[in-house]
Amino acid sequence: MEKNVQIRRDSKDTEHSAIAIIADKNKVLIVQRSSTDYWMPLHWSAPGGHIEKGESPHRAIKREIKEETGLDTKNLVLFRTKQDSVGRKLYLYKCEDFDGEVKLNFEHSDFKWISIDEMDDLKTTPNLKEFAASALGIPLGYY
Repeated sequence: MEKNVQIRRDSKDTEHSAIAIIADKNKVLIVQRSSTDYWMPLHWSAPGGHIEKGESPHRAIKREIKEETGLDTKNLVLFRTKQDSVGRKLYLYKCEDFDGEVKLNFEHSDFKWISIDEMDDLKTTPNLKEFAASALGIPLGYY
């Protein structure tokens, strides 16, 4: 029997989100969303999440990376901001300076360091390949 799952957002969250492309040489870190995730379960994505009320996007992405991967980040660079038709913003960061080993929390079931080309055969969240290529400075159409 299938359970009826209700999705409730935490009241401390805003409608805005931040993600980070964590790069090491020509590879990026991607994480696989858990099978029980309410949004795109088992899809590969970049670390990130909702920005809490009163929290800056920079502080939010630093917190999300630490919670989701265990990595300590330095020199996070905002490289792009997207806004949808209802005003929700997505802040895209790049990070090439980090410490630690990847240790996933309950939100993810796996991780990989992969090249842009290796994303073609994976189920990913929307625009992941485009965001990663942009963070790595790969011009549109060259991936």
